[in-house]
Amino acid sequence: MDNERTYYSDEKGVSITGTKAILGSATYSPESISSIRIGEKPAKRAPGIWVASIGSFFLLVGGFYQLDALAISGLVMVAIGVFAARAPKAKYYLRITSGSGEDTALSSSSKGYLTIIENALREAIASRN
Repeated sequence: MDNERTYYSDEKGVSITGTKAILGSATYSPESISSIRIGEKPAKRAPGIWVASIGSFFLLVGGFYQLDALAISGLVMVAIGVFAARAPKAKYYLRITSGSGEDTALSSSSKGYLTIIENALREAIASRN
């Protein structure tokens, strides 16, 4: 029976022990990992902001010239634009540098999830030294 310590394991295929780190489809040796970092790709909010801006213009013009259909259309566009600007979430990446180069090991919309994995990897690396 294997008595090796498991630093982290989950149902998504991530398992970190003192001798190997399985992250999705890739396997790394903790002793060959030279750096770990979490990167962020911001959410794309520009399309929603554009729709809301155009809708605001329609709402103002429709209100000024008493064009109810244009004002209502503008109001609907503002609502859709605000929703579209708020809906996207940032994407986070766990980047690992090893002897074979830098690789994006995992990605998630939850920075907390990747932070837990990053800490477990750091603990596994520290235990090997």
